[in-house]
Amino acid sequence: DRPARLILAEDVTAHLADERELVYRASHDLITGLPNQHALMEWMDVRIAAGAPFDVAYLQLVGMDAIGDTFGIHVSTGILQVVAARLAQLSDGHGYLAAITHQSFALSDAKRLTESLLQAMADCIAEPIYYKDTQHQISVVIGVAHYPHDSIQSDALLARAALAAH
Repeated sequence: DRPARLILAEDVTAHLADERELVYRASHDLITGLPNQHALMEWMDVRIAAGAPFDVAYLQLVGMDAIGDTFGIHVSTGILQVVAARLAQLSDGHGYLAAITHQSFALSDAKRLTESLLQAMADCIAEPIYYKDTQHQISVVIGVAHYPHDSIQSDALLARAALAAH
């Protein structure tokens, strides 16, 4: 008599894909595909723990409410996606870009954020946006905070940068 063995096998491919999707949704803005505020805070916390200085810029879009009120949420969402793509292309290699709200982004960099980079970001946002047979013009106000000068906590740094934008 041979001992009986029971072998169970289960395909966990779908389960693993679901877990990856949940991780992505927890760390990314679903409209823009960019990392979200939570992911940015984690990035900044790692830099803070290492004691490495960095800058964070808060980019507040001006004019998005009027677009949403006039043309609807689908157009304002499309405009946000266009702006995110422009900023992602411009900031490539210049730190960590994140979507904060439906009207704001943040860029954090281990190096000093230069005036020329910030001006280039403002200029790319101010370029006319053509979406669904309409043309739109928005602008941006930008505030910058520096670690460790302005704060030693990531949430306070982002708040200082946002305050500096106003």
